[in-house]
Amino acid sequence: MLYSMTGFGTSESTINGKQIVVEIKSLNGKQFDVVTKLPPILRSYELEIRNLLNNTLLRGTIDLSISVKQEGASKPMTVNTGLAIFYYQSMKQIAEKLNIPQDNILATLMRMPEVVAPEQDVLPDEEWQVVKKVLQEAAQQLMQHRKHEGMALYNDMHKRIGNIETLLEKILPLEGQRTEKIRITQAQIEHKIGVLNYQKAQKDELLNSQVQQSEVLKKETDEANQVVQELKGKENELVQNIEKNKKAAKRLERAISEIIAREIEQARKKAEEEARKRAAEEKTAAARTGTVTGAKVTAPSTTVPAPAAPKNAAPSYSLSLTPEVSALSSNFQANKGSLPWPVDKGFIAEPFGVHHHAVAEKVVVENQGIEIQTSPGATARAIFDGIVTSVSYIPGMGQLVIILHGEFFTAYSRLENVGVKKGEKVHIKQQLGNVMLNDDNVPMMHFELWRVGSNNKASPVDPANWIAPMR
Repeated sequence: MLYSMTGFGTSESTINGKQIVVEIKSLNGKQFDVVTKLPPILRSYELEIRNLLNNTLLRGTIDLSISVKQEGASKPMTVNTGLAIFYYQSMKQIAEKLNIPQDNILATLMRMPEVVAPEQDVLPDEEWQVVKKVLQEAAQQLMQHRKHEGMALYNDMHKRIGNIETLLEKILPLEGQRTEKIRITQAQIEHKIGVLNYQKAQKDELLNSQVQQSEVLKKETDEANQVVQELKGKENELVQNIEKNKKAAKRLERAISEIIAREIEQARKKAEEEARKRAAEEKTAAARTGTVTGAKVTAPSTTVPAPAAPKNAAPSYSLSLTPEVSALSSNFQANKGSLPWPVDKGFIAEPFGVHHHAVAEKVVVENQGIEIQTSPGATARAIFDGIVTSVSYIPGMGQLVIILHGEFFTAYSRLENVGVKKGEKVHIKQQLGNVMLNDDNVPMMHFELWRVGSNNKASPVDPANWIAPMR
């Protein structure tokens, strides 16, 4: 059972014309400490009263008040002459020093503590037993109060523990992603430490004299001051970097759009050319069979006019695909939500679409893909089988690789180098190139997914809806 340290108890009784009133208050305290306010008739019982309370209340700072009032006629009073003389001399000195009239000094003297008091007598055992009973009742009432408050504390504590457990259940699913972020950050720190240790070793080899050490120290101090100045203007630099990244993203979007549009146009022309060839072959075959008129056979003409270009609208891009590429597109669609990530490990640092910048919250950015932060030295990889349609360099975005998957195109940028070439067939999880570091020396890859619609126009879609959750 949980008990509170605070509480209050009171009890009273009457015996032989005496009214006995007990009040007990309890506050927090590691030890048992009692402050008593007892009438003179009970002072000889103070030790026994303390022991009785100690056995019942055990701990806490206890404030005990017991009053014994005589009902009916007043008891004989006595005057403590010695104490009255002491009070009189002290009051007289104060009055003379402060030039206060001494007319009412006797009336004031009679009201001073213990100057006038009832005659001391001994409390009969019968009455003492009543006092003990009243004291025990007040103590028990205080313990009931403690118990009631303790139950309230227990219920509140149990409720809070339940809330903590509920919140913990919500936090646990995020632990994996948080652990991965910590691991990646730790790897980055270790990489930076390794670089710094290597640089320090090289510097130590060069510092062969105190003069060289002083020069290096001065240089490092100047560099530190320069860093401080750069940090002061970091806000402006951040805005400039955002604008620079926006321009680089526009160049990337324009390049991807043009490359995909060119692929769509080439597929359309190829389909039209094949249609013309089939039409010409069918007409030639019909001409060779000749026309029978009576007994005369008309020889086929040796000149076959070229078929007219189709007057109908351009065929759908999906109908222009070869059976092999069309099957590739269907398989890609069937794996939506379970496609592998374009890197082995990482997390989405910036999502797809229009949103506020993570640092400069007043700045709105639009992302045609997703930014994936990965570990140093990470390699980009194809998320599905396909054909490399383009390998190019985009200023500010590094190397760009675009892979055809039928009606879908995947674009991998911010690559430091590339290990595939245009026209090459690639397989799922095949390495494409190394991920480059951004301006903050963080390995960051940009990944986009485009889909060709029924109007033969390609548009970006959210890659996060197509790749499997990172485990």
